[in-house]
Amino acid sequence: VAERAMALTGAGAASVAVRDGDDVVYPVNLGFTAPWQGARLALDGTLTGWCLRTGDVVHVADLAVDDDPAREVVRSAGARAFLAV
Repeated sequence: VAERAMALTGAGAASVAVRDGDDVVYPVNLGFTAPWQGARLALDGTLTGWCLRTGDVVHVADLAVDDDPAREVVRSAGARAFLAV
């Protein structure tokens, strides 16, 4: 799934996230997110957590102009844009 998502979008990275209680676990990370393989983050305060909690698609076209603290985890991974489905 992650490989196909990267191919379809031309993205430099893709991850698969799974909710585990109050955490988000990333069992699959490709591209520049590969070092995050197996990472566990709090569900609250992350874009992925927002998607998992609400079921909404989360899209941020330009992380550089969005100063919401929830975007910091994604920015710190080197991302310029974000999509969670």
